[in-house]
Amino acid sequence: MNHLSLTTFSAKKNRRREAGSSLIEFGLAFPLLMLILVGTADFGRVFYTYITLANAAHTGAEYGATAAPKIYDSAGIRQVALNDAQDLTGVTVTSTPHCQCSNGSPVSCATSSCSRHSILDRCNRSCHDTGAVTKEKHPMHRISPDRRKRQRGSALVESGLTMIVFMTVIFGLMEFGRMVWAYNLVSHAAREGTRYALVHGRNSSHPATAEDITSVVTRQAVGLDPASLQVNVSWIPDNKPGSSVKVALRYTFSSVTSFVGSGTLSSNSQVIISQ
Repeated sequence: MNHLSLTTFSAKKNRRREAGSSLIEFGLAFPLLMLILVGTADFGRVFYTYITLANAAHTGAEYGATAAPKIYDSAGIRQVALNDAQDLTGVTVTSTPHCQCSNGSPVSCATSSCSRHSILDRCNRSCHDTGAVTKEKHPMHRISPDRRKRQRGSALVESGLTMIVFMTVIFGLMEFGRMVWAYNLVSHAAREGTRYALVHGRNSSHPATAEDITSVVTRQAVGLDPASLQVNVSWIPDNKPGSSVKVALRYTFSSVTSFVGSGTLSSNSQVIISQ
């Protein structure tokens, strides 16, 4: 009766240690996972804000380029840009008229004169020069097909860069989760091996051998590659009741996507044999 009570007490004590070990492992892994998740969410918000601001700036510039008088309509440009970025707060819009000649040289929008040719006609009327009637709109009055293509290409490049970084973070989280899962499984298998050896000492009806404990560990490590799992069983000094049994596991973790990398996960468990 006393021997049975000692065995029950030892098993309960081991369960408490295992529960505490699992709680500590979870407590260490959970803040890191939450930090990575929050960082990923903030990173996505930064890119979303940048793309929204860029689109709002393009929309405001297109509004000011539709007609000559609108280039000076700062209130209208501001309202159009804010409407396009209505999901954001604290947005400040500043518009500055910019005029240039057909050769690319800057020119004052007030004089709107480029040698003999008028670049900007604020009154939207024809200009006369030595009897020849010419009318030339500012390049910003309409969006050229080339500019639209450049804008679409810029948005495509931004989306591509954002997607690469986002997918890298996502796959990195997946690999990190696989590594934590593998480590917890290795720790669980080591504890199950010592638990089996705890009640299968020399005085039991079926004394445990190293092969028996290795088989128990392998069955508990469901999902892990048996070829990458190394089990080392040792008794200190032997397998009599009162002696200690130690199960040491080493598992070679291989990353699927190479974001986390490969490494060796190890876990040891040691208990006192009760019978």
